[in-house]
Amino acid sequence: MLRSGDSAAAASSARPAHLPLTSASLAVACALLTVSSAPCVASPLYEVATHLACGDRANVEEALRRLEGAPHARFGVPDESLTGEDPALSSGSYDHLLDALANARQRFPELAAQIDALVVGWDFCALTAEEQRWDLALGEGAPWRIQPATMAPLLGRGFAAWGLLPRRANGRPRFIAEAAAGSATSLPPQCQSTTQVLSTPHGSVPALPAPADRRDLTCEGPPPPPSPPPAPAAAAAGLPARAPAHAARRAPPKVAEARPLRAGPDVASPSTRDGVSTLPGTLTASLSASAAGAVSAGLGVSFAPLRNTFARAGLSWRLATDWDESLDGEPTWSFGLGYDDWRTGTWSLQLNHWGPLRRLPARAALEAAVANLGYKVPLPGKLGKWMSMRADLSSPLSWSPAAGLGFGLKLPAHVFFAIGLSKKLLDDSALSWSYVLGRSQWKPGTLAVVLSNYGPNQVPEPNPRRISISVSWSWKL
Repeated sequence: MLRSGDSAAAASSARPAHLPLTSASLAVACALLTVSSAPCVASPLYEVATHLACGDRANVEEALRRLEGAPHARFGVPDESLTGEDPALSSGSYDHLLDALANARQRFPELAAQIDALVVGWDFCALTAEEQRWDLALGEGAPWRIQPATMAPLLGRGFAAWGLLPRRANGRPRFIAEAAAGSATSLPPQCQSTTQVLSTPHGSVPALPAPADRRDLTCEGPPPPPSPPPAPAAAAAGLPARAPAHAARRAPPKVAEARPLRAGPDVASPSTRDGVSTLPGTLTASLSASAAGAVSAGLGVSFAPLRNTFARAGLSWRLATDWDESLDGEPTWSFGLGYDDWRTGTWSLQLNHWGPLRRLPARAALEAAVANLGYKVPLPGKLGKWMSMRADLSSPLSWSPAAGLGFGLKLPAHVFFAIGLSKKLLDDSALSWSYVLGRSQWKPGTLAVVLSNYGPNQVPEPNPRRISISVSWSWKL
């Protein structure tokens, strides 16, 4: 990590250990940056890297001004759009950018001090944790590691040129092997200690425009919002969850090796207790009202005991109804457990009782629980960034199987819309459907608002009296 401090000393120690620039090496750098096989339109960050590596002095100065003015509070460095609003970051982009900055520094020595000060002011701890390059996503106020970046055209050359990664005797590019050994800046100790392993970011992490070595973050199919669905048609939707307050928020899924990184001065630190959480949990409070006049409050707790698993329980209290003025104050409850990998192309197996349960024998409560086997269908290309699809087979344990199919649409500003279809397999009942519209960031410490109708509704009847709205807030345990 490079942080601002004594500007003269920092700039001197942060100078890249590059070989003298030749026309051949510049041609290679420009070819890599202007490769036509990039998967989509170049991002603003990538355009800046191209100007730094291939442009004249005016282009380089303009590129530096854009980088200096770009926010970098989220990841410690500017994001790919240079707006500070992106939810993910590719380490491959910074491999190219750092290499281009080193080339620009050699081509225009009079700009070396400005370039050094720029790089020193960034925080690379998240990108270079544990001596690896990481693709990142934003989760709960801090960067989260998604996957190590091992395959890339530059193979870490840009990072190593500035001393941000250790040099290895085997497999390192010749360009770095011949560089001066003592001129690199090593990572300070605080960059190499990760003190917490917490639950991972959940929900959609859309892929962003990036250079040719970018690997998209396939995180389609976010988990349900604060309350899961009560019927196969709702579960088929793949995105939303039930609004009634008696249903608790299910545990957030976990991503392999996704961990919050200790943040620098410009990166918001996660608000969590010290130490390692062995059983990440979420507490959710909700308030819901239906078009029929029922109002209820709920409290739910969920845990993720193992990777991609969840166990939950919830309580609900009726506050008002349009058909029963004698409220006895006795809560109802619900429960659920199962395995659910949030990524596309994966299977899930769950057992849920969405309630309302009262003082029933354990056997009766269990027989009414619904088992669900689901599959998140991968969608091709850019379609998968904004849509999700789910197919499932579900049945209560008393046996009444139904097949379901759901489609979800991910909109800007954390808004989602989903439709679920369901058909019972052992009788002649009509095809039923459900629909949900809501806004949720899929993580603790945020407000979720969900408008839902889980039916049963015969296609194509909207059945507006079954519409309900819920507002919920969750806390991390």
